[in-house]
Order: sequence, then C-alpha cells, then structure tokens
Amino acid sequence: TINAQTHDWRALLDGPRWLHLTGITPALGAGPRAAWDAALSAAAEASGATGAPLRVSLDLNHRPALGSLESLWAAVKPHLSTLTLLILSEPTLQALAKAEGVAPPPAPLPSRAGEGTGREGAGADRSTEQPSAAELLSQMRRVWGIPLLACCFKRPLSATDLSRGRPVVAPGRTPARPEHAPRVTDTTHGGAGVRRWSLVAHPSGIASTEACPTQHTPVEALGGGDAWVA
Repeated sequence: TINAQTHDWRALLDGPRWLHLTGITPALGAGPRAAWDAALSAAAEASGATGAPLRVSLDLNHRPALGSLESLWAAVKPHLSTLTLLILSEPTLQALAKAEGVAPPPAPLPSRAGEGTGREGAGADRSTEQPSAAELLSQMRRVWGIPLLACCFKRPLSATDLSRGRPVVAPGRTPARPEHAPRVTDTTHGGAGVRRWSLVAHPSGIASTEACPTQHTPVEALGGGDAWVA
C-alpha cells in the first residue's frame, strides 16, 4: 500500500534537477493521492534549496474513467505555485479555461481547411488555429502564474498529407491511394497516422512546433506525453 510515508521525498529530491508527475496518480485512490501530494510538498521546499532550483513538470493527463476533470483540478490547483511546467491536452485547456471564467477561442480548434476531407480547399489558411490557441494558452499561463504552460495537438493524417508525398502507413498495411485515404481517428497502428505539434507559453511569448510537426504512426498511443516531456 502506498501512502504519504512510502517514499522519503526529501532524500529523493536532493540532487535531481526535475521532478515529473502526472495527474493519473492522484486519481488512483487515497494512498496514491497522499504520496503525490507529499512529492509536491517536498518539491516546493526543495525549490528554495541552495544550488540549482528543482523544477517540477506535471502532465495533467486527465482520464475520465478515473474521475472528473473538476476533481482532478481541485487536487492540482493548490500546487500550481510549485509547478515549472504544466502540460494540457487541447480539450482540457478549453475546459479549464471555461471553468476559470476565461472565454475559449471563438473559432473551432481544427484549423486547416479541408483537413481530413481529402482536399486542400481553395485559399486554405494553414495557420488559423495557432493564434487563438496561443492566445488562450498565454492567458491561462498568466491566470495560473505558471512559468511554462504547454498544450499538445494532434490531427489524423489525411489524403492531403498522402498526396503530398508523406505516406505514413503502419507496418504490414498497404498504403491507401490518396483519393481513397480514410478519415481516421485511431492513433495506433490501425490508423493512417497522426500529425503532432505543440505550443508552449512562456514569459516572453509562445514557442511552437506547428511549422515542423511530427508525423508518425505509433504502434502504441500510450506514453506520448512522457516522451514529449523527455
């Protein structure tokens, strides 16, 4: 059984530069929640120690099967001042912004005209998503007082991507002809692949990888957030 006394967090955090946590742990029960709280409390004390400050990253990683976003955020919010980096998904960013009384972006987040439809679309503007998402991310960073607030985005690869010579096909599968490429939401080996990029709001503005996204077909969708942090 895990609890607040299971680990000597002060000893464990004496030396490391980063502590990485997720929002899954506190949703697993009272014992994991107590251990998670203890880690964050110890991290808050370690951050003022002599030498390089301890940095704390938290991938919220809300899982509806484990509990509501409201209950998870209630556990996280008291620790916001300890965090260096908070990582959110696109839907979670919008939901928390709404809960905090901050209006979400006026335009729907899918931004690329014709994406997923097998056509590019006349006069498509491939950058209409970032301004509204970036603005919201920057605003929430200021509201929460976090040095770094990140949001990760992913979109199914479409016929448009295939027709541009970027076929991403799972092992053992036959590439679909561009005009027949399916609209997929499966981000594992059963799908046609995904395009991923991220935005990070920091005190000086926004860092974005939208101009150089990663396109891949993961064999297993689990672990993407931790891999991004690493």
